[in-house]
Amino acid sequence: MSDGIERSLDIIRAWEKHREGIEFELEQVKRRAKMLRADIDYAGQQIRKAIKCDESQQLLDGMEDVGYPPSRSSWRDAPLEVVVGKGPILDKLKAKSLTTLGELADFTQSGNSLISHIGLTEHQEHVVQEACNTYWGTHDADA
Repeated sequence: MSDGIERSLDIIRAWEKHREGIEFELEQVKRRAKMLRADIDYAGQQIRKAIKCDESQQLLDGMEDVGYPPSRSSWRDAPLEVVVGKGPILDKLKAKSLTTLGELADFTQSGNSLISHIGLTEHQEHVVQEACNTYWGTHDADA
């Protein structure tokens, strides 16, 4: 009888070791999954940064492509291509019939929002503001 009990205890001990091994492997898998989630989050952040950089570069490329010469007397007539370049930002502005820097200035000074009224993202609004500041800075330097 004690042999049967001893054998049963051996089986129970073996299953306990097996269960502990499985639990250890499960913890390893959970740790690896957590690390992979962190890697995916980081990659997503890097992709978002790259997209923002690409939008900014497209803006600069568009300004160079158009090559509109700024002058003190005609800044209001400057086409928005000069300020924001070609691309999705310009398309959204043109969809609201904004084609010159003067029209854009009037639009925003009337209390309209580039985000809620035009549909730009916060980043795109920032890009437009920076482009306008750059344009006006160059424009003032040429005066």
